[in-house]
Amino acid sequence: MSYNAEGFTEIRISVSRRHKGRMGRIRVVVDNRVRLLLSELPREVRTLLQRDFTHDNPQREMLRRIGKPHWGEPAQIRTFVVDEGRDELSLPRGGLGRVRARLEQAGLRREIVDARERGDSSGAGMPDHRTKLWPFQEHAVDECCRKECGIFRAPTGSGKSECGFAVASRVKLATLVIVYNAGLFEQWERRAAKVMGLRGRDVGVIRGSKRELRPFTLAMQQTLTARGVDEEMARYFGVVIVDETHRAAARTMYAAVDPFPARYRLGISADHRRKDHKEFLTRDLFGDVIYDVKREDLIKSGHVLDVQVRVVPTDFEAPWYGMPTDERPDVEVDIVRLTSEMAEDVGRNELALACVMAEQPAEQVLVLSHRREHCLVLDQRLVSLGVRTGVLIGGDDYRVEFRRSVRGLERGEVRVGVGTLQAIGQGLDMPTVSVGVCATPIASNRQVFNQVRGRFCRTATGKASARLYYLWDRAVFGRRHLENIVQWNASVIVRGDDGAWVDAREYLAAMG
Repeated sequence: MSYNAEGFTEIRISVSRRHKGRMGRIRVVVDNRVRLLLSELPREVRTLLQRDFTHDNPQREMLRRIGKPHWGEPAQIRTFVVDEGRDELSLPRGGLGRVRARLEQAGLRREIVDARERGDSSGAGMPDHRTKLWPFQEHAVDECCRKECGIFRAPTGSGKSECGFAVASRVKLATLVIVYNAGLFEQWERRAAKVMGLRGRDVGVIRGSKRELRPFTLAMQQTLTARGVDEEMARYFGVVIVDETHRAAARTMYAAVDPFPARYRLGISADHRRKDHKEFLTRDLFGDVIYDVKREDLIKSGHVLDVQVRVVPTDFEAPWYGMPTDERPDVEVDIVRLTSEMAEDVGRNELALACVMAEQPAEQVLVLSHRREHCLVLDQRLVSLGVRTGVLIGGDDYRVEFRRSVRGLERGEVRVGVGTLQAIGQGLDMPTVSVGVCATPIASNRQVFNQVRGRFCRTATGKASARLYYLWDRAVFGRRHLENIVQWNASVIVRGDDGAWVDAREYLAAMG
């Protein structure tokens, strides 16, 4: 699919039509999409199906409400395509269940033509999965193999990638894993060596100018979108797995996934919902959640640790920041300006440093910020305090430093890693790190908060607890951010003005 002002338009893969429609029966072809002949489809059913795959665009309204340009966003997003020349209505493959329901509702018989791909036969050489799965992971793999298409939802630290490898190993089909950033790409690469014995040229790569197809291949979504998916590539894979499925609603991920007619199409994520409320596109692309693991259950079973959130109020102010209203028409929502000012605020930075110094060197700590410049300021101050640090920033210019810092953390030589949310908020597997300091506001986004918390919940030998310090800019966000954290996390304490820690619910009650 590609995205423009009119919504989604189709990137097609030609399908051989050997089956002719039969009188009184609707032929449904399933390949990369769900295809029906217009001439066989009653007009009222066609109208209902088109309505099912027409979605109001919440992002347009959100941009309008905060006074941002919104005319580039369509009022509606349509994921169906009508092609009169081919006599075809095509719908996204995740909607097959809804198509069936509409046909049954109309009393129409259907003939399902399965034109999905099993992919290149070299997938039969897929090695066995070497890691013993936990019982819930075994159940998840069973369901993914049985349902074939859908979403596997489980919290960070639950081993979702392990399940992806296990699916590939079990079905023995050429497998493509699509990720959206370099950190996740390299994490899957490392795990492929550890759990499947795949090293170097054993792993295919679709990234930048590289295009090497192997039975197990990793791809960057941006590369797939920019270079396109040709027929050879589309038909090579029998399994397509998308990591961090909530990113699939973005235009690039949708365009990267939709062209593949692989038999298995699986999305894995801690939470497929999105802040922009476009998760309806994720559902259209993959279908429903086929297996759901609750974080609370994993904590009870000891598979992950319960992370205590320690909220540290700041005195930082930004009177210009906020949602424009009739009473305050001059304020604006500008997160770049806000985080830049936070990075320059000495008092706020000293609070973050104090949280770090309270924990190291006894514990390894990760410090997170939105901005590179902020990371470098905090890193320099920590170095001046005699702390052994490592910088974890994405991009080619920091690639060597990133890898050096990761190795240092793994060996225990680096005690504090300082990095951006984009570089380490997702994709960094560091089970021994037990403490985080979030020096940037994320409490308006549940998915990002869960991902950050997930950096510290993994179990490791000698690791008995985990903590996340969160700088709460109460003058900017009010009680809303604290209320969100309390809603999202079981154990939350707040540092009072006297320096004592109090339960967050009691703190909120005292605020009135």
